[in-house]
Amino acid sequence: MEKQHYNETIGQGATTAKPAKASSQAADFVKQTADRAGSVASDVKDTISEAASDFGDTVAERAEKTQHEALKKVAEGTERTVEKGKSFTQNLLLSLSRAFEAGSLSLESDGMASTASYARATGKGLETAADEIDGLDSANVAHRVETFVRERPFQTVGLFALAGFTLATVMKASIRKSED
Repeated sequence: MEKQHYNETIGQGATTAKPAKASSQAADFVKQTADRAGSVASDVKDTISEAASDFGDTVAERAEKTQHEALKKVAEGTERTVEKGKSFTQNLLLSLSRAFEAGSLSLESDGMASTASYARATGKGLETAADEIDGLDSANVAHRVETFVRERPFQTVGLFALAGFTLATVMKASIRKSED
């Protein structure tokens, strides 16, 4: 049922398309478009899967890096704290040692030589303890603390909670006492 007619746009002898052929062409076009869309969707899915996998790897790497950085900071902080505490304790022990020595001299001048010898021995013991503290290796202490925290994280949190509770209790008592 092809009809020939004159059409100014198409020209002389143009034919009209058969409906069956047009629907077949449209079906082929739709099928090709659907196949291309499925292929693109599959590519997008693969890209998203790869990106998600890369993201997961990145998150795991970041978490591990953050853990190492946190442990390093704990170790450095522990070393600084140990050094400060070591210095403070050493100075305190040396001061107490000098006080015991001065006390022993006073006891000797008062005729209490045997008591003075005990005070002098105590002073020497404190001086020896101060010397031992001077030889304390802060890096070793920091390593031991780091190992403890790594092996016992829940106990560490519990110790910090207990220390915080104790500090809060002491501070409350101190405030109450100063208000009275």
